[in-house]
Amino acid sequence: MNPFIAFTLIAIYLIFLRWYKGGGKPLSTAEIEDYMARIGERQEASLRAFAEADDGRAFYNVNLVTLRAKAIYEDGRVFEGSSREANSKYGRAVLPELFKRASHPILLSSTLGVLGSEASNSAKWERINLVRYRSRRDLLDMVASQRWQENNAHKRAAVELTEIYPVAGFSSTLPALLVGMALIIIGLLSALL
Repeated sequence: MNPFIAFTLIAIYLIFLRWYKGGGKPLSTAEIEDYMARIGERQEASLRAFAEADDGRAFYNVNLVTLRAKAIYEDGRVFEGSSREANSKYGRAVLPELFKRASHPILLSSTLGVLGSEASNSAKWERINLVRYRSRRDLLDMVASQRWQENNAHKRAAVELTEIYPVAGFSSTLPALLVGMALIIIGLLSALL
């Protein structure tokens, strides 16, 4: 393989890893105040304590979701589609916001049922979504973005009940492995040409 190509591919991979892992720097008080001002009252209370406890590291949100029978918009607009379609409209708008912040879904799934003795006391969760965020800064930056603000109404219209549990402690290496494998394949193909 051409040494220049090998060096370039290794450099691309290292740049990708640096971007994907982020800087690890916790939010400052000034940053938190700026985000809270941009986000507004609707989200502020639940996010402030989470932001103040920032450690600068990646985390995952476990989203438990129950959809409405029909989408109901707070502004009274008529939506002919289902709540699932309204929620999908939100998802299509938010995915690019996640990706540009090195964040992404790990699992988007419908539930198959409930097991266990406490099942009769639990909410009827229809969807479970697991989303990786590079940092709390990235989550706040996304929630403060104009695109998220403009499209969050679709989620609120679609979702009857949701609980979101931020968790840490495990790492998804799949994106790093996929990018690494893709660069190896590119390198091997370039050596054949």
